[in-house]
Amino acid sequence: EYTNEKFDLIFADPPYMYPHIDKLVHKIWEKKLLSEIGFFSLEHDSGIVFTSETTPFEVETRRAFGKTAFTIFKYKE
Repeated sequence: EYTNEKFDLIFADPPYMYPHIDKLVHKIWEKKLLSEIGFFSLEHDSGIVFTSETTPFEVETRRAFGKTAFTIFKYKE
């Protein structure tokens, strides 16, 4: 079940090698869970690279640490 609330900060740390990681990003967009000034941080396998062209969000930054990466998204300006 979903909420109508918008959040300024969303942290997502799905199970490692979660097969639907891209769907998770799109679901947060579709449900409008992130506020327009907010940030969405996603932990994922470093082999997956999100870009502003492949997601509805702007990629603010990406950091990889071995097999783990963090991508931080925000609304596109």
